[in-house]
Amino acid sequence: MKKAPPRDLFRSYLTSPLQKPDVAIEPVAATSIFEKKIGYSVNEAAYALGLSEKTIRRAIRGGELVSSRIGSKIVIQLKNIEAWLTNKESHT
Repeated sequence: MKKAPPRDLFRSYLTSPLQKPDVAIEPVAATSIFEKKIGYSVNEAAYALGLSEKTIRRAIRGGELVSSRIGSKIVIQLKNIEAWLTNKESHT
């Protein structure tokens, strides 16, 4: 029987030892990831914002970041991410 690949290949990539890339990587503005979608998973939001999934989940549990549950998935609307970030900026 064929062995299934890891469930989250991206996460396994992040936990592997860091290697210097062969080519220069250009930084990408966080807003570019949000240009086409209006709803994001916890993983996608964390990646786009450069935060951990734990931070995003903590904000959701604490009522700071509004989300919806669709089946077993947590979905965060773009407008709620923007509102959360604006609120964070005004408190710092």
